[in-house]
Amino acid sequence: FNNRLKVLGSRHHCLIKRFYSSDSSISSETYCADLVRKYDYENFLCCLLLSNAVRSTAFAVRGFNVEVAKVEDQVSESRLAQMRLQFWIETLDKLYKENVPQHPVAQELYKAIQRHKLQKHHLRSLVSARVGRLSSVTFPNLEALEQYAESSVSPIFYLLLQAVGVQNVHADHAASHLGKAQGIA
Repeated sequence: FNNRLKVLGSRHHCLIKRFYSSDSSISSETYCADLVRKYDYENFLCCLLLSNAVRSTAFAVRGFNVEVAKVEDQVSESRLAQMRLQFWIETLDKLYKENVPQHPVAQELYKAIQRHKLQKHHLRSLVSARVGRLSSVTFPNLEALEQYAESSVSPIFYLLLQAVGVQNVHADHAASHLGKAQGIA
């Protein structure tokens, strides 16, 4: 994994931009799998049980989720977190316009979008849920927690169902409940 950090700074702030070189020895698929293994081990193990045809998509979707979920943990200021999440919103827009940024998760997600025609609104929901949580420390009630789980976990299951070609209201209903249960747990 060969990456370089380019630091652009001034007296008042410093922007750090990570560039992944094109001669990197690690593939975007491996990067996503490693990311999920490191930050979401239970789901990493579940992804290993999927067929080869769907596994890379599952790692791409879960890798994307890891990237947006860890923003809260990595950044202490709400404004910086919003900027990072805005990067992912803009990245999604670019991916659906076939303009792929040089980021391994974005590259793998683009392949998954092309392969399975993944719906953008499910991916955006994963980011929007995190944006909504930046200003709130706790959930005011169980309904708010359930809604957050529906927005931040269930879309992963909807996308995985889409990747395996399942379009069924009952499967979506089960995915909704599974996402809520996993999100609350």
